[in-house]
Amino acid sequence: MNHPTLRELTEAVHGLAPRPSHRCDACDSTVARLEDEFDLLRRADARLAPPRRAARPRAAWLPFAAAAAVLATIIAVIVVARPHVEPPRLAQDGPKKDPTNAELIQAFLDGKPDAEKMLRARGAAALPALADARLRKRDAKDYEKLLALHFDLKRATWGDRPDAQELGSKLEKKMDMGVAGAGLEDTLAFIRDFTQINLVVDPGSDSSGGGSLTLRDSSLRATLDSLTAPCELDYDFRYGVIWIARPDRLWADPKPVAPPAPLTDAQKKAARAWVAKLGSESPDERDEAARELRKLGSAALPIVEEGAKSKDAEVAAQCKGLVAALTPRAVATPLPAANAWAAGELKGADKETADKLRSIRLTIDQQNSGLAGILDYLREISGLNFIVDAAVEAPAKISLKTNDLLMSHAIELLSLPYGLDVKIVDGAVTFVRREK
Repeated sequence: MNHPTLRELTEAVHGLAPRPSHRCDACDSTVARLEDEFDLLRRADARLAPPRRAARPRAAWLPFAAAAAVLATIIAVIVVARPHVEPPRLAQDGPKKDPTNAELIQAFLDGKPDAEKMLRARGAAALPALADARLRKRDAKDYEKLLALHFDLKRATWGDRPDAQELGSKLEKKMDMGVAGAGLEDTLAFIRDFTQINLVVDPGSDSSGGGSLTLRDSSLRATLDSLTAPCELDYDFRYGVIWIARPDRLWADPKPVAPPAPLTDAQKKAARAWVAKLGSESPDERDEAARELRKLGSAALPIVEEGAKSKDAEVAAQCKGLVAALTPRAVATPLPAANAWAAGELKGADKETADKLRSIRLTIDQQNSGLAGILDYLREISGLNFIVDAAVEAPAKISLKTNDLLMSHAIELLSLPYGLDVKIVDGAVTFVRREK
C-alpha cells in the first residue's frame, strides 16, 4: 500500500495540489489533523490583520487624543506617589499538595472543567471515591453527572477487547421495565434472560434489597444503577460477566505504581531513534515508532518529553500524545486475581488444557449445587479432569447461571468467591487454597 507523503497531504489540504485518491485510516487521521491546523492558521491570520476603519477628519479625533494624554499623566502621578502594598497571600503549610479525589469530585459537581479532566486522567484510581459519592448523593442533577463520569471511567478500564466493546454497546440499549416487590436476584435473572448478558452477584454481598421500580425508555446501565444503589452495590465488567458487588470489593484503595527500571544506554539510543522516526513521511514508520516507544513504557518518558519540545511539528505532536499514554498512574486493586495458570508459560498437556479452557463456551444453570456436582458437569462437557484439593472445604451450595460463557471465566466465578485458586497440574484443572 503506497501512502502519500506528509508533504503531499499538506499541499492537498492547503489547496496547492489535488486530493490523492488513496484512502486509509492512518492517512485520513493525518488529513483531519492537518485540516484542524490549517483552520487554526486561518483564524490566527484573521485576528492579526489590522481592522479597517474609516478615517476621521483631524479636527474630530484631536480633542480625544489630547484628553487621553492628560488622563495618562494623572494616572502615572498617582501610581508613582502611592506606597507599595504587598498583596495578601494564602498561608501555606509546606509544599502545595495535589487535591484528593473527593475534593476533585466536589469541584466537578461545582462545574469546574479542570476537575473533570483531572479525574479522567487519574482513571481507575478515582473509581473508589466516585463509587462512594454515587451512593451518598441524592441531588438528581449531581447524581446523573456522577453516574455518567463513573461509567465512562469504568468502561475505559475494560480495554479494547471485542467482548468488552460489545457489552458496552448492549448497556446503552433502551428498555422498559416494571418490578413490584421482587428481590435483586430475581430482577437480575429477568434482565439476564431478556438481554442475554451474564449478570453475577458476588456471594459476599447483601442482595436482599428489593421493592418497586418502573422505568420507561431507560438504558440498561441506568437500570443497573437504579437497581444496585438501594442495596449499596455497584457493578463492573470482570471475569467475562457484569459482576455486582460492594464498591470496596470492586475498587480497593489505589496502590502506587512501582518506578520502572531505567533504560540501558542501548535502549536510550534506540528510543531517540524511534522519536526521530515519529516525524517520518511514512504513516507505517510513524506507527511502528509509536509502538516501539510504548513497549519501553514509562522509563522512556524523559526521552519522549524531550521530543515533545522538538522543532519538528510532527515529532512534537506525536510525542505529546505519547506522554499522556506513558505517564504512570495509580492502579486500583480489584478483586483477587484467579487462575494462576494463565500467568505462566505452559507446555505439553498443560497447554492443551489451557487452550480448551479458553475456547469452550458453555451455558450454566446451577441452583444450590455442590462444587463437586458443578465440576462433574464441566467434566462431561469438556472431557477435562477437574480436581479439588483435599484440604479445601468448599461451601455446601453454589448458585451460578450464565449464558454462552468461556469455561476459563466460569472456573474463575467458581473459585474467586470462596478464596480458591486454579492451577493446571499434569493436564488436570486443580482447585487449591490461594495461600498454597
